[in-house]
Amino acid sequence: MKAERFNYENKHYLERLERSGYSLYSKYLFYIKKLLSSKKELFLDVGFGGGQVLKILSDEEYINIYGCEVSSLFLKAAAKKGLKNLTFYKGESLPYKDNFFRVVGSFTVLEHVENPVVFLTEQIRVTKPGGYIIVICPNFLNFIFHTSYRKQNKFYKRLLNIPKIFKKLFSYEYTFEKMELIIEKDFQSDDDAVNLINLIDIEKFFLHSDCQIVFSSGFSISNNFVTRLIESIPIIRYCFPSCFLIAKKNN
Repeated sequence: MKAERFNYENKHYLERLERSGYSLYSKYLFYIKKLLSSKKELFLDVGFGGGQVLKILSDEEYINIYGCEVSSLFLKAAAKKGLKNLTFYKGESLPYKDNFFRVVGSFTVLEHVENPVVFLTEQIRVTKPGGYIIVICPNFLNFIFHTSYRKQNKFYKRLLNIPKIFKKLFSYEYTFEKMELIIEKDFQSDDDAVNLINLIDIEKFFLHSDCQIVFSSGFSISNNFVTRLIESIPIIRYCFPSCFLIAKKNN
């Protein structure tokens, strides 16, 4: 099995996505709807999987929703749901013109891409000035909770993330380090993750790219008052299991 094809045409991975419920995407959907001022504004879901988020928006009569995907298997699954404006792309330049979308989002995609900087830069390019980019992914520098990357899941290994966090906090630059691809018969979530994704690097990337950080969270699903209170404490949000960030493209 070629590493570069490990995730893209994986039927078992698609089956897992198809079984995922609304709650998994509830926070993502909440902010998509909040940032789209009307149901006619344009939204792009980059790496839409089986099209679950697009299907929910379509059922709620959002009419200008787009999706692009590197997997022909996932693309076909989404098309069977009756979704339109779906595009296959090679994972490099997004097939859209500059300043086109009001909101661009990606849900657990950044950890899988070959070049995270190119991936995020392309999302900024196709976003209108004053528009928003939403990025959701695991935080592989988390040391409190279990991680979806099994080679790093043991507690003593996660403790090694503590000095990495402080090193990144005191560095001006951002660096998306690479991780080892896992190819096993018993496929588990994020075996095909290749980037040491974390909230610190993502924040710094957008700040270096002339964007504002509108919202930054360590939780991809929870969105209640207690969660927001905890993650408002400086540094604490960098230790949680996920990255949930909204950036605004400057005019």
